[in-house]
Amino acid sequence: MLKSRHTHGSNQVSDDNVDNLDLSMVVMLIRGKDEHEAISRIRGAVRYVRNSPARYKKFQECAEFIETKKLLSLDVPTRWNSTYLMLEAATCLKRAFDAYEDIDLAYMTDLSKKPFDGVPIESDWDRAKLLLKFLKHFYNLTLCISGSSYVTSNIVFHEICEVDLLLKRWLNSEDVELSEMARKMKEKYDKYWGSIEKMNMILYYGVILDPRHKLFVEFSFDKLYGGIGKNDAMKERVRDGLHELFNDYKLRYGHTLQGTLESPGSSSSRVSSSFSSSKEMSMHDGGTETRREKFDILKWWKVNTQRFPILSKMARDILAVPVSTVASEAAFSTGGRVLDAFRAHYLLKLFKPLFVLKIGSVKIQSQ
Repeated sequence: MLKSRHTHGSNQVSDDNVDNLDLSMVVMLIRGKDEHEAISRIRGAVRYVRNSPARYKKFQECAEFIETKKLLSLDVPTRWNSTYLMLEAATCLKRAFDAYEDIDLAYMTDLSKKPFDGVPIESDWDRAKLLLKFLKHFYNLTLCISGSSYVTSNIVFHEICEVDLLLKRWLNSEDVELSEMARKMKEKYDKYWGSIEKMNMILYYGVILDPRHKLFVEFSFDKLYGGIGKNDAMKERVRDGLHELFNDYKLRYGHTLQGTLESPGSSSSRVSSSFSSSKEMSMHDGGTETRREKFDILKWWKVNTQRFPILSKMARDILAVPVSTVASEAAFSTGGRVLDAFRAHYLLKLFKPLFVLKIGSVKIQSQ
């Protein structure tokens, strides 16, 4: 029922859109010419230090005066989360690299030779810090939506709104580079989330069924899609869709739920009052649960089944839908989209049909 009428053909809430949004934005960032060169030089410096226990010991001595618990870590170029963690640690230990350069006479000489790309310069560190501003948010977002031990369908819309606000803030930044990077990312964002037609309706229903944030959708429409009449039309569309889904559930499960609730010891007047569809919807629209740090949304709906028999059934189905079935390791990986040295050993006769199949699948999806 959810899939046919309210998910626009998606098996998950938004499996492709969420993961593709993160990955395409990040790939665009770290594959840019200047960014790639800066990352490559910093990666080379980290690799040089970590390749020798003696060098690493000297480096740790240089880092003793820096108040940080970060440790240098090697990254895997096709896994952008490891690149983020490598850059985060390296920038914190930047002064240690400066001190190490003075005590290791071979540092500059060796990094100037292949396979290294040279010693990191000041602009490389500045660019790395700028990249970290972007990567940090997408790193946390990917971890958040990839969770499997908690409900995610009620939180992803919050994360999307946060990305939108951040991009708008960076677009208006006085930092020219930051603003330009935000502009490119905003184009990617609009491709996936730029209009309500591209959004999966279950994303909105999940938020509305969260008793702490059910008014958040209407508030967000004013911020995301503000325009004369446009946001009102979107609010009406979501409201009508939710009522339609509610009526579907009432037709399908109404008699079963009524029979279950009319058990010995339950008040018939209470049941009939609770089971009135108009009252049930208005009761849910009326009150808002106090925000608590530790809040079990599934437990809340289980406890309030008597008050909201149909809505609790809807909540059980909608909140059980995962935002993504892709493991966070796959969402962090750019290897599947880049033919580099790690994937350069395909035979030509094998690569050609794989490439044709990939192009064909993209055309089918676009249709």
